[in-house]
Amino acid sequence: MQNSLNRRLLIFCVVLAVCGALSYLVHRKIAVSFSPSLRYTLFYLENRQGDKIRRGEYVLFTVDYPLVHDVMNALNIKTATKQVACAEGDLLVVSRKDYYCNGVYLGRAKDRSFKGELVDNFKYDGVVPAGRLFVMGHTIDSLDSRYFGFIKVGDVERIAHPLF
Repeated sequence: MQNSLNRRLLIFCVVLAVCGALSYLVHRKIAVSFSPSLRYTLFYLENRQGDKIRRGEYVLFTVDYPLVHDVMNALNIKTATKQVACAEGDLLVVSRKDYYCNGVYLGRAKDRSFKGELVDNFKYDGVVPAGRLFVMGHTIDSLDSRYFGFIKVGDVERIAHPLF
């Protein structure tokens, strides 16, 4: 009887340890985004390797921008995931509300918020400065660099690879 109880306790402890380890690994390597502004929901996270982040990569970054901070704080969200649309050294041109990176059309900024308020868009015409990135979601409603400007490379916590 005692042997059976010890065996069950040992099995329970091993299962608990394995579940804890898997939970830790998944938490550190997998991110879920419920934002409708991205085509993907599930991302595999990778540590940043140096400061070079390329156009087209998805980044998980700390939200520390006044416009975003208020919205995200209300939702208790500390990070956001967006795609790098224009990286440092690229030529970003804004023509009215249309955005271009190295001559390639990226998208347009909207005129009004969901509440109907007028929205100012980020205006820029030149080379993306060192240490900065222009990030976007996949929809016009994405709260991204079209509205709050560049993010700092230093605010990027991880590179996010879309899985699903």
